[in-house]
Amino acid sequence: NTIDKVQNFSENNPELDINCSYIDKIGASSARNYAIAAATKKYTIFCDDDDLLSEEYIAALYKTSSIDAIGFCRIYDLTESDQLIKQNTINNKQINSLQRQTEDLEDFTSSITIIASKILPTENLKKISFNEKLRSGEDVVFFTKYYSNYRPRLIMSPNENAYYIRRLRDNSVSRQQMSFDFNVEQRLDVIKDLTVLKKHSET
Repeated sequence: NTIDKVQNFSENNPELDINCSYIDKIGASSARNYAIAAATKKYTIFCDDDDLLSEEYIAALYKTSSIDAIGFCRIYDLTESDQLIKQNTINNKQINSLQRQTEDLEDFTSSITIIASKILPTENLKKISFNEKLRSGEDVVFFTKYYSNYRPRLIMSPNENAYYIRRLRDNSVSRQQMSFDFNVEQRLDVIKDLTVLKKHSET
């Protein structure tokens, strides 16, 4: 009933410009490509269907936005018992960039290749696409290609009240049980795409 909920929310909040679209094709990559193609605003953020955003998230990210940059904010994890975990590798590295006042790629290696906690210029997003054949790791390939193509500045928001909340679920695409298919075959598919990108960036 997602569409009904969004439409009801839109009707009850007419001051907000809300556009809800639906496609039959299954898969995060298909949905993201469709959304990017339909986007009309200058900047884009992503939020997966089971995740949450803090109240100051969008405003804080917008302050970091630039046509030649990717803006980042903190990312927290929410357990199935509703415990909010603020300490993680991603945050530690990003906060390090704030403390040192740098835009070093090394501080964003854990966050740049995931869909969460960032704002990007829409016109750049429209020039590339998610690989819909990948069953996992599509965001790694997409953002590696994005960085390779545009070499953007990496800007971390200083706002501690702006954060993306990832729900930790055992059945999520990125947290599947170990298997030869998921841990080997699907990872090899990602590596193939990354190898092509590496060769392209070297030419």
